[in-house]
Amino acid sequence: PYREKPKPVLVLGATGRIGRRVVEQLLAKNIPTRALVRDYDRAVEVLGEDNVKRRDSILDVQVGDVNDSECLERAIKGCGSVISACGSQRSTNVLDFLPWRLFSSEVERWCKDKEH
Repeated sequence: PYREKPKPVLVLGATGRIGRRVVEQLLAKNIPTRALVRDYDRAVEVLGEDNVKRRDSILDVQVGDVNDSECLERAIKGCGSVISACGSQRSTNVLDFLPWRLFSSEVERWCKDKEH
C-alpha cells in the first residue's frame, strides 16, 4: 500500500550540546530531520559532513536565526513537529532566556495566524 512520506522533525539549536544528540538519534532512527542552524560550517563539523552534504541525506540543514520570525516560519513549513534544543547564554535576567521569549505568546500568536 501507498505510504505518505513522513514529514521532517525540525530541530532548533541543532548544533548545541543537546541538539546535536537529538539530531543524531533522529537520524539513527531514519527519521527525516530539518536542522535550523546559525552557522553552516559548524553544522558540518558537529553533525557530520556526510549527513549534511549528501544529496540523499534525510537531514536538511537550513541556515537562519530563531529570532527572525520569517526565517522560523520557512523552517517550520512542511514539518510535522518541532523540537527546541535552544540554549542560552547565562544571564541574570530570566526574560533574556531565548526559549522563554520565543516559545510563549509569539508561537501561540504565530499558530493562530497561520494555516497549517
